[in-house]
Amino acid sequence: VAWKEQGIEFEERMVEEHQRFMDEAREYGESVPLIIYPDGRVEEGFEGEWG
Repeated sequence: VAWKEQGIEFEERMVEEHQRFMDEAREYGESVPLIIYPDGRVEEGFEGEWG
């Protein structure tokens, strides 16, 4: 179930539209999506996928 449907707040940042967002994303990883949780944990890519 999508986060929005679960009532989970999030901010979607379109890195192709803002260089500042791209620069920040590159600090965390090289694959998308990048999910940065409030506790600082980072999840890179889609769960269960390689490549």
